[in-house]
Amino acid sequence: MPQFTLLPATAQPAAGPIPDASPARRWRSVEQIAHAHPAFTVPALRMLIQRSKPHYDSRGEWVEGNGLASAICQPGGKHGRILIDEMGFARWLEHWVTSEANYRNTSEAA
Repeated sequence: MPQFTLLPATAQPAAGPIPDASPARRWRSVEQIAHAHPAFTVPALRMLIQRSKPHYDSRGEWVEGNGLASAICQPGGKHGRILIDEMGFARWLEHWVTSEANYRNTSEAA
């Protein structure tokens, strides 16, 4: 039988930064993001979240995600509250604005 050593109640965890913790992240609920960015309704945000990761569509065809997954966190697993990193959402949106502008400029030149 394995032996376990109990630590005294005053023992502190090892000091140091938490890996991959970014103090710049500001997690917000879907409703808070919709309130802060009125151009996006709650249902529209939920649709973007649903399509954030690569998946199979209803016809069984593979669909690439929209890239928003890196700004989404769902602590508590499948039934947990969905949180969105507000700065990550802004970067994702800026990426789409930039890529759409580049696409338009390329297609107009042709």
